[in-house]
Amino acid sequence: MAKSIEAFVEKLHAEGVAAGRKQADQLLADAQGQAEQTLAEAKADAEGIVAEARAEAQRIAARERSELDLAIRDTILAFRAQISRAVEALLHHEVSAALGDTDFLKTLIGDVVANYAREDARSSEQIRISVNPQAIAAITDWALKYMGSDNPAHAHLDLHSTLKTLGFEYQVAESTVEVTVESVVDVLLEQVSPRLREVLDRVMREADGKKA
Repeated sequence: MAKSIEAFVEKLHAEGVAAGRKQADQLLADAQGQAEQTLAEAKADAEGIVAEARAEAQRIAARERSELDLAIRDTILAFRAQISRAVEALLHHEVSAALGDTDFLKTLIGDVVANYAREDARSSEQIRISVNPQAIAAITDWALKYMGSDNPAHAHLDLHSTLKTLGFEYQVAESTVEVTVESVVDVLLEQVSPRLREVLDRVMREADGKKA
């Protein structure tokens, strides 16, 4: 009887150990599976975060590049405008100095009158010349001499001091031409501006090429 009880106890013990080991193995397997799933989810989340961070970094870099490109272009455009203003100011200064020189003004008016006389030597039209009040005395003195021995075409000059700026205005019949600081600078700018734009456009293209 004692042996039967002992055998029964040993059997229960063996079965309990086996059941406990089986349960432990199952718990371990479940824990390992849960850990693997958690690790996979964490890895996926991390990859998503990294991908989003990389995409955001690329968006920021592209936005910064765009802003930098715009800043460079704005700077070049401002530089172009500044140069254009500087060129215009320089031309204005030089033309003002030239047209303010009565000797140069006499020569210029003489050339205009001579060219007109050559083009229409038979014309008896009177040439009306207007200068500013500061130049009228010197131009009148020159005109009196010009219409004398120095006037092979016998041009008829009518002088006035009605111009309010440097230079002169001449009128023949219905045609009036102004040779003033503003008109001369406008003509010169039409010649200079395309070349200036070409140079600055080349600078912009070279800057774009370096960025690429």
